[in-house]
Amino acid sequence: MRILGWLFVAVMLTATGAVVMQAQNGAQPVGTMADLMTSMVYPPANDLLLSIARGGPKDDKEWMALQRSAVLLGESGNVLMMPGRARDQG
Repeated sequence: MRILGWLFVAVMLTATGAVVMQAQNGAQPVGTMADLMTSMVYPPANDLLLSIARGGPKDDKEWMALQRSAVLLGESGNVLMMPGRARDQG
Protein backbone atom coordinates (compact mmCIF):
# COMPACT_ATOMS: atom_id res chain seq x y z
CA MET A 1 0.00 0.00 0.00
CA ARG A 2 2.84 2.37 0.82
CA ILE A 3 4.39 1.80 -2.64
CA LEU A 4 1.05 2.59 -4.25
CA GLY A 5 0.89 5.86 -2.31
CA TRP A 6 4.38 6.94 -3.35
CA LEU A 7 3.57 6.00 -6.93
CA PHE A 8 0.50 8.26 -6.73
CA VAL A 9 2.64 11.15 -5.46
CA ALA A 10 5.15 10.65 -8.27
CA VAL A 11 2.41 10.55 -10.90
CA MET A 12 0.79 13.70 -9.47
CA LEU A 13 4.08 15.57 -9.62
CA THR A 14 4.77 14.44 -13.17
CA ALA A 15 1.28 15.00 -14.53
CA THR A 16 0.69 18.43 -13.04
CA GLY A 17 4.20 19.65 -13.72
CA ALA A 18 4.25 18.50 -17.34
CA VAL A 19 1.11 20.32 -18.44
CA VAL A 20 1.69 23.99 -19.10
CA MET A 21 -1.60 25.79 -19.25
CA GLN A 22 -2.11 29.10 -21.00
CA ALA A 23 -2.94 31.98 -18.70
CA GLN A 24 -6.28 33.64 -19.28
CA ASN A 25 -6.30 37.02 -20.98
CA GLY A 26 -5.52 39.77 -18.53
CA ALA A 27 -3.65 37.61 -16.01
CA GLN A 28 -0.79 39.61 -14.57
CA PRO A 29 2.08 38.35 -12.40
CA VAL A 30 1.80 39.60 -8.82
CA GLY A 31 4.99 38.39 -7.15
CA THR A 32 8.59 38.15 -8.24
CA MET A 33 10.30 34.87 -9.07
CA ALA A 34 11.89 34.90 -5.60
CA ASP A 35 8.43 35.39 -4.02
CA LEU A 36 7.09 32.39 -5.91
CA MET A 37 10.01 30.19 -4.97
CA THR A 38 9.89 31.03 -1.25
CA SER A 39 6.11 30.89 -0.89
CA MET A 40 4.99 28.33 -3.48
CA VAL A 41 7.87 25.99 -4.32
CA TYR A 42 10.08 25.55 -1.27
CA PRO A 43 7.42 24.77 1.40
CA PRO A 44 5.73 21.85 -0.41
CA ALA A 45 9.10 20.52 -1.60
CA ASN A 46 10.33 20.53 1.99
CA ASP A 47 7.12 18.83 3.16
CA LEU A 48 7.59 16.04 0.60
CA LEU A 49 11.24 15.52 1.47
CA LEU A 50 10.55 15.52 5.22
CA SER A 51 7.77 13.00 4.76
CA ILE A 52 10.12 10.70 2.87
CA ALA A 53 12.83 11.11 5.52
CA ARG A 54 10.35 10.23 8.27
CA GLY A 55 9.31 7.02 6.55
CA GLY A 56 6.22 8.25 4.74
CA PRO A 57 2.75 9.25 5.86
CA LYS A 58 1.23 7.23 8.70
CA ASP A 59 -2.48 8.10 8.45
CA ASP A 60 -5.07 9.68 6.17
CA LYS A 61 -4.40 13.19 7.50
CA GLU A 62 -0.72 12.94 6.58
CA TRP A 63 -1.62 11.50 3.16
CA MET A 64 -3.92 14.46 2.46
CA ALA A 65 -1.21 16.93 3.48
CA LEU A 66 1.25 15.13 1.23
CA GLN A 67 -1.21 15.18 -1.67
CA ARG A 68 -1.79 18.94 -1.22
CA SER A 69 1.96 19.52 -1.24
CA ALA A 70 2.39 17.44 -4.41
CA VAL A 71 -0.40 19.30 -6.23
CA LEU A 72 0.89 22.71 -5.13
CA LEU A 73 4.42 21.86 -6.20
CA GLY A 74 3.23 20.53 -9.55
CA GLU A 75 1.01 23.53 -10.26
CA SER A 76 3.79 25.93 -9.33
CA GLY A 77 5.48 24.85 -12.58
CA ASN A 78 2.47 26.18 -14.49
CA VAL A 79 2.62 29.48 -12.65
CA LEU A 80 6.34 29.81 -13.32
CA MET A 81 5.70 29.28 -17.04
CA MET A 82 3.02 31.97 -17.36
CA PRO A 83 3.59 34.38 -20.26
CA GLY A 84 5.89 37.16 -19.21
CA ARG A 85 7.40 35.17 -16.35
CA ALA A 86 9.56 32.59 -18.11
CA ARG A 87 12.94 33.83 -19.34
CA ASP A 88 12.83 31.88 -22.59
CA GLN A 89 9.55 32.92 -24.18
CA GLY A 90 10.19 30.77 -27.26
